[in-house]
Amino acid sequence: IVAFFVGYIEQLTVFGAGLFVGLLVIAIFVYVIALLLFSAAAFRLSILSIICSIVMIVFAVCMFAMSVAALHLVVNRETDSVVEVFAEQWQKQARENPSRICSLQSFLGCSGYYYGGVPT
Repeated sequence: IVAFFVGYIEQLTVFGAGLFVGLLVIAIFVYVIALLLFSAAAFRLSILSIICSIVMIVFAVCMFAMSVAALHLVVNRETDSVVEVFAEQWQKQARENPSRICSLQSFLGCSGYYYGGVPT
């Protein structure tokens, strides 16, 4: 899955690679903390276990909040406020990175954000 996203990062990240890179960094950090937590449990280091557990709980709360925000976007994707935000971001990327928009349109087989006056 990671290889797919890395291979197609240019086509899939219309709104910037920041979100993808941020999530990748968080995932690597969580993996390292999980290894530390496993090592702490194996060697019975209670202080390190407590610290790693607290960090993992904080990341779990953050990921839950991000999931709620993503679910909100999915459920409300056809409301005017969400459509306007995506339209503004699409237009911004079209001005700043026209080659990225063209490659995405080629990848998806579409010709723009609006199709017949209705957001697609």
